[in-house]
Amino acid sequence: MTDLKVVIPTNCHLWKKEVLVPEDLSTLIEVKGYLDDNHQVRQLMKCSDCGQYYYKEFYETEDWVGGNDPQYRTYIPVDPTDATIDSLNAQDFIAIHDNKPRLLDDWLADNTRTVKWVGRDQAK
Repeated sequence: MTDLKVVIPTNCHLWKKEVLVPEDLSTLIEVKGYLDDNHQVRQLMKCSDCGQYYYKEFYETEDWVGGNDPQYRTYIPVDPTDATIDSLNAQDFIAIHDNKPRLLDDWLADNTRTVKWVGRDQAK
């Protein structure tokens, strides 16, 4: 795996806010899709406010109980070079979480939803 250059999105409202809510993610718009199956989606997103790019992965865990499966979305702030995108596309759904900082939008089976930065303190 290629080491990715860490991008700190200092100009993005998602980085500036101490507490995030799911509605804060509404400024992210899809630029390009890379993978789309029933339980996993990967896309390049762009913040419509500041222009920061994020590599997004949506992943839904199949628990086979009632169709209300836990799911997450992770957003990695990136400089969208071909090398960076190729490297992220090559990572599996577990390895993608080694990238920091990353924004995690966790949606649990009980409909609890949290949005938070992971690795933000190490990135400052």
